[in-house]
Amino acid sequence: MATKITSEQRDDLLASQGQPVPVEDEEGHKVYFLVEADYLHTSHEQLRVLIQEGINARHIPAAGAEAELLRYADQLAGKDA
Repeated sequence: MATKITSEQRDDLLASQGQPVPVEDEEGHKVYFLVEADYLHTSHEQLRVLIQEGINARHIPAAGAEAELLRYADQLAGKDA
């Protein structure tokens, strides 16, 4: 069973215009992100395509690929917005 969101979280999701909403766990000192299922699926598919492009191109060094993936993950998490 899925955990239910609060009214405040729902409002934040609506205001975020489809972007991830950070949620802080003060007790565990961690930050999580609320996203719509479609956002997660689309992001996963975009990442899969980027990885496949890198594999097909055969010219991206491993360190460069890792840096690109980390930048993309940060962008998805809203750190680069």
